[in-house]
Amino acid sequence: MIDFITTFNEELYDEYAKNFLETFIEKSDKSIRLNIFYDGNFDEIKKKYALNIDKIRFFEFQSKEWDNFYRKFGHLTDANGYRFKCVDGIDKLEGPSYRWRAVKFSFKVFSVYLASKIEDISSDIVWIDADNVCINNFNEENIKQFLPNEDELMSYLGRDTVPPEFPHSETGFVGFNLRHEKFNSFIKTAISFYTTGELFSLKFYHDCLVYDTTREIFEMAGVKFRNLSGEFISEEHPLVKSELGKYFDHLKGEKRKNMGFSPDHPNAEKNDVTKTDEKAFEELNFVW
Repeated sequence: MIDFITTFNEELYDEYAKNFLETFIEKSDKSIRLNIFYDGNFDEIKKKYALNIDKIRFFEFQSKEWDNFYRKFGHLTDANGYRFKCVDGIDKLEGPSYRWRAVKFSFKVFSVYLASKIEDISSDIVWIDADNVCINNFNEENIKQFLPNEDELMSYLGRDTVPPEFPHSETGFVGFNLRHEKFNSFIKTAISFYTTGELFSLKFYHDCLVYDTTREIFEMAGVKFRNLSGEFISEEHPLVKSELGKYFDHLKGEKRKNMGFSPDHPNAEKNDVTKTDEKAFEELNFVW
């Protein structure tokens, strides 16, 4: 059994997570289980998937640590997509941008922490963004190739040149080895970036930089990690370019969501509309 972890609220369910759940149910087999940490009233949504309890579990998002973070920093402009930048002695407001959505992306890291505390969680877990779409059948054996090896703590999609101003990993798919002796220390260190406010000393305030910075700290102590990007380490979208793209399409960013697929996915259908739109898509330089 491999446990997948994700999180979303009612609004995001309607926007894109519904599509993820439906394709997950269709494409995954019984060796894969999805654990959803939800925020809001999910009574009707849970009823809809009552017949899929063998594949999907719902957990209300409840975390004292997250409450502590939000109480101290949730009201800040810097935590909600905007940032003040001094230009010629004048403070100017930048945004909105995903780069500074500390609150929105904090749920991802805290959900992994909460999942690791579930009594019957498997020792191999995968974080997956709910704006993914499952495009081919997959089972435990298919996913094992993307997990950390026994002596590795985490598998991730690292990037060395994207975005150009400050490269960071893509976190639409992240594997964790809960058997690793340093896992608990690792995830608690990641959480501490939020609870202490140290997050706001980073270049960007999202989970990608939190995980990258935490990983670098542990790498210096000799802990091993696995970069899944391989030859696509300099690509903007390594998830779809790598072997993971056989099973998933990550519709990160507004443009991909509006199109319903990633035009940079090797298996993307090319019709007259998408061909026409590809140049405009590339010019957006929509980088995560």
